[in-house]
Amino acid sequence: MLTFFNNKTKLNILKRYKGVHNRKNIDSFKCKDSIHFTFYFYNKKMNIIEKYEKLGCEVTTGWKDENKVRSIYFDFKPFQGLSSSDIWVDVLNTEGEFLGACCANISRVRDILFKVIRENKMIDTEDLYEAYCLLEDHDCFGSEEDHPINELKKLWLLVEPDADLSNMRVHNCDPNNIEDAISLLAQGCLHINFGRFFENHPYEHAKAQKQLTLQKIIPALKTLHDKIEELDETVETYALTKNDKYVENDTGLLLMKNEKIIQEMIEHLAEEHPEEKFGYKKIKVSLKKGIEEL
Repeated sequence: MLTFFNNKTKLNILKRYKGVHNRKNIDSFKCKDSIHFTFYFYNKKMNIIEKYEKLGCEVTTGWKDENKVRSIYFDFKPFQGLSSSDIWVDVLNTEGEFLGACCANISRVRDILFKVIRENKMIDTEDLYEAYCLLEDHDCFGSEEDHPINELKKLWLLVEPDADLSNMRVHNCDPNNIEDAISLLAQGCLHINFGRFFENHPYEHAKAQKQLTLQKIIPALKTLHDKIEELDETVETYALTKNDKYVENDTGLLLMKNEKIIQEMIEHLAEEHPEEKFGYKKIKVSLKKGIEEL
């Protein structure tokens, strides 16, 4: 296998696995030694797989370092008469018992668990670590050892020494930069259930969790507000309505400056959805007053 690599690539690989530190040594790794290297590389992969098989875990290895665990099988154990499937349904449900729906962090954990289901219950080690950190920071790991959420903590502590975290996704950003601020808001709002955010919650530290959620988006909100204030103009336009309420599409409120276009849109929608009442309103939009109907 190694014979297909150029000398520079060979040297980089062999530095890691065979202690080769200069080009002179590369000559000794031709043909038969390439075969030896292939088996050496394969053995390292099999060693890590066999290690976790003995622990009752199925793993895949990293493509950058095959002596690291790239993903590991995760499933909930039966708990208090509930099957594994019952617990999955509960955890993925925002109204479930075992994982709340109180903030962006918990929403992100639930997204990770949805991904685990899509991947046949294999969880990437960086996703497992992220879920562990978010849950630990949220004080979700209780004293009840067999609690379903504690299974994520147990699995991370098991695989931590061999976890491949080379693909952890963290990016520099400047909340004072308008483009970064918009990106932060877009990502943050994907995970914030604002309907629940302004409700009262019975769980412990609810106020603190709301403050933490706000801390994630307030700097970006301020930047966006200040920039929009610089550009703010009062605009008159037409808003599509359904059953006398405003509607949205993937770009926000469905607004058109051309009255004829919005009238044509209403005709098409009425044909496709005769049970609904479509119309439009002429409105004035401004930062200070929001929407004013004319």
